[in-house]
Amino acid sequence: MATFLDHSPALRGGALDRQLRHARAAPCHGCTGQTLRYKIMATLQTSLDVEDLLSSLYEIISIPFEVEGLAFIDATERIDLTVGRKAIFTHRFRLPDLADSSGELKVSRNTGFTARLNAQIESCIGLLQYPLRNALRYRRALAASLLDPLTSLGNRTALESVLDREMAASDRYDRALSLLLLDIDKFKSINDQYGHIAGDAVLKSVARTLVGAHRATDACFRYGGEEFVIVLPNTNLDGARIIADRIQVSLDEKRIESIDHGRSATVSIGFSAWRKGDSLSTLLDRADRAMYAAKRAGGNRVCSL
Repeated sequence: MATFLDHSPALRGGALDRQLRHARAAPCHGCTGQTLRYKIMATLQTSLDVEDLLSSLYEIISIPFEVEGLAFIDATERIDLTVGRKAIFTHRFRLPDLADSSGELKVSRNTGFTARLNAQIESCIGLLQYPLRNALRYRRALAASLLDPLTSLGNRTALESVLDREMAASDRYDRALSLLLLDIDKFKSINDQYGHIAGDAVLKSVARTLVGAHRATDACFRYGGEEFVIVLPNTNLDGARIIADRIQVSLDEKRIESIDHGRSATVSIGFSAWRKGDSLSTLLDRADRAMYAAKRAGGNRVCSL
């Protein structure tokens, strides 16, 4: 079991804060024992980012313990991070205090591990566990804040972040970008006739179908109410049309038991392509106007602007 720093009464309060500030600022070449642990403790208090924590620990212990690389793997959180590089010898260290997580830390060296060295490294890794646990909790909370709770798709905040990034990339590299805006046809009548539970079932069914119909490089979001947006990087209008048609076919084949004993839901789809000088609002507005054109034409069709 990893050992943890014991705060004696003399170091609590202002005295401890001064020690930590000094340790954080001090270089670590050749530092060992208590000084090394203070350095780790002080540095790991400054971030809630998993990769930053791993990088900070690596920078501190790489020289005293001749560590070539660190890797944090957590199947539960789908994390596989490496800093430094792989080496000849690798030793796994469990992280039992991560609570809901199942992570482990791999330490790589060009020379072997001894029981004494393992104990020293484990003592340092022990100081990582609580900051890492907090970082993982923060990561989960941040991810949850970007998800629509009903469909598990990204929400509007996530959409705006992704679109900003993709538009900047399209502008910088002069590459295509398109988006689809979809609205479930006659959704209000579904809610009125069959109830909101049935309406929720329709939303979830459509969301699952959209995820199955788009490509791995695309991103799908619930825009609000019964509207969805799919962002299509490296895709022009012709490519967007192909994906929109595929979605309509997939939805037509999907029967939803909660409405009319298993009829399919239909959608009206508007799509548009990014143009030089577009803002997020102008790109979405064109797709929105195209979607309403599809609605006015009777629904269950695809239009572009």
